[in-house]
This record gives sequence, C-alpha cells and structure tokens, in this order.
Amino acid sequence: MNDNQRPQIPEKIKRSVRQRCGFGCVVCGLPIYDYDHIYGFNEEIGHIADEITLLCPQHHREKTVGLLTTEQVLKKNNDPINRRRGFSSPYRLNFEGHKPEVMLGTCKCYPPEGSLSSHFIIPIVINDVPVIMFKFVENQLLFDLQLRNAVDEPLLLIRDNVVQYASHQWDIKFVGQRLTIREKLTPISLSILFKMPNRVVIERAEFYVNGINFRVTKDSLQFPARRIMFSYIEIEGNVMYTIGEYTLPFQAAFNIELPEQ
Repeated sequence: MNDNQRPQIPEKIKRSVRQRCGFGCVVCGLPIYDYDHIYGFNEEIGHIADEITLLCPQHHREKTVGLLTTEQVLKKNNDPINRRRGFSSPYRLNFEGHKPEVMLGTCKCYPPEGSLSSHFIIPIVINDVPVIMFKFVENQLLFDLQLRNAVDEPLLLIRDNVVQYASHQWDIKFVGQRLTIREKLTPISLSILFKMPNRVVIERAEFYVNGINFRVTKDSLQFPARRIMFSYIEIEGNVMYTIGEYTLPFQAAFNIELPEQ
C-alpha cells in the first residue's frame, strides 16, 4: 500500500503524537515535521499512536534511506528534545520585499505609499511593548510577534522571522502556512497564516502583554474596557493602535483599513 492509498491518521491520534513529541521533530526539535510510523505502517493493525513519531523532512529521509536507524529513532522518541528543554528549535520564515501587510481579523495594516524602507510597521503596542511588528533592517523584511498567556508565560515568540514556541502547551499544529496554538480543548490561542513573501494573516488570537488581554476574532479586535487607555497615536501623520503607555523612540508607519459596518 502506498502513501496515497493509506488511510489518514485520525486527528485524535495526531494530537496525541504531537503532545508526546513536544510539537516538533524528536531528533532536532524543528517545528516542520512528518508523522513517521517507527516500524513502518501495518495495514492489518492500522495507526497506533505509540508507534508514530514526529520527524523533520531531513531526519525522515535519513530514516528512510537507512542513515538513521529505527533504534536511534526509538531512543529519541522516548526523550524528545523539545520536551526536555521546553521549547522548539528555531525555524526561519522567508519574508522579503518592501510592501508588508498584516491582517488582524478583517482589519488590514500596511505601509503608506512612498514610505521609506527604514520604517517600522507596528499595528499594536501595549504598554510600550510592540506586540506585532514588521521592520526593515539592512534591506531585509523582518517580522516579530510575541504571545503570552494570562500568567505571563511565553507561548510563541517570532523575532526577526525566527519562530520558536513553548512545548508545554496543550496543542500546536504547524501545517502548511498555518500555525495554530491551543491552550485547552476548545479555545484557540492563535491561528496565523504566513503568506509569503510579505503578508501575515492573524485569523484568531487571544493573548496577554503585561497582564492586558488582547483578542482578535474573525469580525473584530477586542480590548479590555477597564483600567487602560486605548487611543490612536499619530506620528508624522501615521496612525497606530496603542493601549496604555507609549514612549517608544522609533517611528511607526502604516495605514489601517477597518471593515465596513
């Protein structure tokens, strides 16, 4: 039976494997991985969670051609590197160009016409912390994002296009362009699309910065109504959303398009 004829691995089994393996390759921790049947797929018994592991494309190929033995994979499967150290290996996203765009639900943020490549594009700042940011450094387009939970534990960090996440979470899926993080069975902490070469779509998110909650839904941006200041700050004619204090010394430049009511 070839891979196209093989029955799909049930999502419940996939989630169990991801959780056990720390949401990355058990050998190197990379968040881009394949589901590997350690002993090969047995058509008679089907998919068994305990006999499936996560391998990045390189280590999967090495196992296939015999450069990585089954015994070596078993050893790594019993002690996944991400579980041992608590975070994934870094993965670099391939952003480039000079016209970045961030979608927050149905709200579009993008640089104004004629803006300089030295500008920062920062849709959200909370208490002086840039939560989401595109920036140009030495002619490179770089993306930053940080995601924390209600007790200020880091869940996801993207810095200069490099993605890493904490492996203690309930579930993380990185499939194709979409990264999804869940802290519990039902709520989604983050669903984000990396649309190369220069676009990020945050479909849904709920996270905290300095104890302040921020939420993106498919229809709206939601902020807490108490104990904060929510305002527009204009810098040389450009606009950003800010919550709380704003003292950052750099220049922000972008447009915001809100959906029609």
